[in-house]
Amino acid sequence: MRIALATSANLPDLIPDETPLREAFAQLGVEAPPAVWSDPGVDWASFDAVLIRTTWDYTTRLAEFLAWAERVEAVTPLLNPARVLRWNTHKRYLHDLASLGVRTLPMDILPRGTPIDLARAMRERGWGRAVLKPAVGATARRQERVSLGSEPGFLSAGAGQRHLDAALADEDMLLQPFAESVASEGEVSLMVVDGECTHAVRKRAKPGDYRVQTDWGGTVERAVATEGEIAETERVLVAIAALGIAAEPLAYARVDLVGWQGEPALIELEVAEPQMFLLPCPDAGARLAEVAVRRARR
Repeated sequence: MRIALATSANLPDLIPDETPLREAFAQLGVEAPPAVWSDPGVDWASFDAVLIRTTWDYTTRLAEFLAWAERVEAVTPLLNPARVLRWNTHKRYLHDLASLGVRTLPMDILPRGTPIDLARAMRERGWGRAVLKPAVGATARRQERVSLGSEPGFLSAGAGQRHLDAALADEDMLLQPFAESVASEGEVSLMVVDGECTHAVRKRAKPGDYRVQTDWGGTVERAVATEGEIAETERVLVAIAALGIAAEPLAYARVDLVGWQGEPALIELEVAEPQMFLLPCPDAGARLAEVAVRRARR
């Protein structure tokens, strides 16, 4: 059996965090080479399945990436399915989940090409501090904090307006309240394989920052999820099932939660190409490999 691990051209050999997954495939006797999604020379039909891992350059090539996913799915099983990718790669999915009872961090979608008075929008929502980010994004690309006052580490309303105007010329943006807990406590990520939580990690920003990604100096540690965090994750999974975007539990998912008004709230659901933080929990890598093999054999 051969299962491709889809990646990007700048990560042709994946990342170290994928090592437990690759070792698990080897123990199962499965050949699982990395394959660059945008490489026209790859014969995707030669694989028994394709498992998406580090295709992290898709954010500026979304239409191309989704077209690739549909082509691959036409010739071999794709995990997760193309329909799921299309739904999850634009953060409007958060509105879908909120409508089904998932507690999410509040969010306004700011459409590309639409004039937006940023200060007015923040005042109307009662957000003295807010975050601007792309609706299709990763690793805090084009993300900024904005304050209606004058605060270190935050753009002023005027600077935020200029940043937003430039971004809206290219893409949809999001406006969210700044959750203080992100800077003080970080985010908790719960990993889900085949519909079941396997482990959790806490991602913390470096002192003085709020971006938890390691690209910006953030750190990751194994965590024990609280009852509230587990309950919110289960609500997310129930909502996904209710939306009918997949015929069965997703092969993998990462649920990112932050503290908001004293309760855990969903800030992102990653079911396209999430880092699953497998090094702290190799058993989850083994579980994901088994799920991929089982679905490839059908």
